[in-house]
Amino acid sequence: MKFDPDAFAAGAEQSFAQMYPVLAALGQHRPRMLADYERVLADARRFRREHLEPSALRVELEVRRNPEYVAEDIICAASTAGFFGTMIPKTFGGAGLSFGAMIVGLEELGAGCLGLSNLLGVHGLAIATVSATGDIEGMEKVCRLLTEGERRGRPNLLSTAITEPTAGTDVEDVDLLRKARLVCEATPVRGGYKLNGRKVFISNGSIAHTHVVIMPTDKKNPVETTFAFLVESTAPGFRVGRVERKLGQKACPAAELVFEDCFVPETARLNSKALPGRAIELVLGATRGGVGAWGAAAARGAYERALLHARTHKVSGRWLIDEQWVQIKLANMWKNVALARALYVEAMLSNELFGLSQLVSGGAMGALQQRLPRAVLESQALRKLVVSRRTREALQGQIAAMEEWEVDTASAWGSASKVAGTDLGMENCHLALEICGTAGLRHDRGIEKIYRDAKLLQIYEGTNQLNRLEVFHRGVLRATARRSGGAA
Repeated sequence: MKFDPDAFAAGAEQSFAQMYPVLAALGQHRPRMLADYERVLADARRFRREHLEPSALRVELEVRRNPEYVAEDIICAASTAGFFGTMIPKTFGGAGLSFGAMIVGLEELGAGCLGLSNLLGVHGLAIATVSATGDIEGMEKVCRLLTEGERRGRPNLLSTAITEPTAGTDVEDVDLLRKARLVCEATPVRGGYKLNGRKVFISNGSIAHTHVVIMPTDKKNPVETTFAFLVESTAPGFRVGRVERKLGQKACPAAELVFEDCFVPETARLNSKALPGRAIELVLGATRGGVGAWGAAAARGAYERALLHARTHKVSGRWLIDEQWVQIKLANMWKNVALARALYVEAMLSNELFGLSQLVSGGAMGALQQRLPRAVLESQALRKLVVSRRTREALQGQIAAMEEWEVDTASAWGSASKVAGTDLGMENCHLALEICGTAGLRHDRGIEKIYRDAKLLQIYEGTNQLNRLEVFHRGVLRATARRSGGAA
């Protein structure tokens, strides 16, 4: 039986409270938060039904034939729906919702197609990276690239260029960075910098308007000299190299970015402080929870398709779903979805309380968005205040003043969510294939696609091995040291 998205959607949907009982309970005390989350879930579910599921397999085949194919129709539809501005502050033209609301949407979209969800959501890493520098003018620039383009029907996409040919995960960890074999360097020159080297496996790198490029000014001393630079795709000396032929998540292009004496002005560098350390920790504490949500999406997508198969197929005259061995596997799959979701919700809430999200969408910025009308929020007078030197210094002061345990908490939960969610996603893919048998290997059923898509989740945003070490250092070692009064 051919996979029928309409039959699947009608039989598998759950209410917000069924999916997120903890958030529903919290919403009794914070009704505005609950309303935002419910709205995002409803919008994402509608978009998934109308656009992602009908297009996912078609886009997969198109990219298989031509790796440079981009689903422009999906990008434009998401732009019309306002997805790119979800977590961008109203002051910068966005919807002003929290990072948590965006993650709820990413799970729903990811359950429809992980590749297309990544295509539409990877800009969040760029926004998080710029935000963590405390450079408020840089924040406004990248946010308005998305929101102003979105109003025209096609946003100017962003990429984040971190990984190098000989240094992937190493670049994301301070201790590993000291020994990393870096090939990129931003050499100070009169009026700015000349960037040289290559970045690889950059999501949306071949189609992005602006790239947040992470490079040291001295690759022999990267921890103290690594900064974030804003580089436009039209910059002299910049070009897109190879576009990868990927096994999974084909809908989101991954490309090599080449810098050959690429000049950027002094203003392209974000903030005067090096990025490694607290800034990187804040970014990854937030975004790894997002990858955990995609892990839950993979687990859920596999579960929902296996459930549909069991409801609609017979073996020896009996419906598969009436077989006890199938019921046990489906129960395990449901449990895996619940576990993955519970962990990313905890990661998201810890980030809202202690991490990057509470700095960007909480505090004074959050209060302004709630109390002032949009006309005032988008006025020139308020814009001047928001991007002023005083505001920038205040935000950077908040980042510096964060207590170590707060950053550790958000980081540990983010990494734990990433590891558990992505591993559970892969486990459900295995279980789905066991239930569906050879039918699960058919491209038109979508299960083998989820299997290939889910594998990449265990690798990007720091491998799961590195994230386990992060959980040890942030969640085990630091906590033990605090209890004993020592230092880790």
